[in-house]
Amino acid sequence: MINISTNAENKELSIGDVESFFNYKVTASHFSEQDIKVLSDIDDAVLLDKNTGAIQTPFGITDITHLSTGCKTVLCYLYLRRKETSSIILDVTECGYNALDVLFECVEKQGDSDSVFVLRHKQGLIKCKDREYTINGHSEKNLNKGVVLYG
Repeated sequence: MINISTNAENKELSIGDVESFFNYKVTASHFSEQDIKVLSDIDDAVLLDKNTGAIQTPFGITDITHLSTGCKTVLCYLYLRRKETSSIILDVTECGYNALDVLFECVEKQGDSDSVFVLRHKQGLIKCKDREYTINGHSEKNLNKGVVLYG
């Protein structure tokens, strides 16, 4: 079950600014095989060097600080899961549907039913794969069938 909050005033965020957290805490040396797969699945990137963070993208060679926000968000979640024993509250509003799907797949694989993901955009989860969600404490299914999440 994926726990979603649409509350823009969530004061308990573990990570509200994914970009800053990623740029200051996450390095390629932390990457597992799952992280490397996330790079490919979301940004079509290949890790070239774990020490320098160099990656090959469809746009050329750069480093992990130039990944998309969605990719960084999933990598932050995986990093936190390796470091944290308690639940994670993560703002995922800046993620596109492809990153949300990859994130939720990771959450399901890890059996994580405690973490909460703050999602504020109106389109919600309509384009995401079919799965069970708890949204603001209410169970929802088949969101990709056109059900409007909120507002």
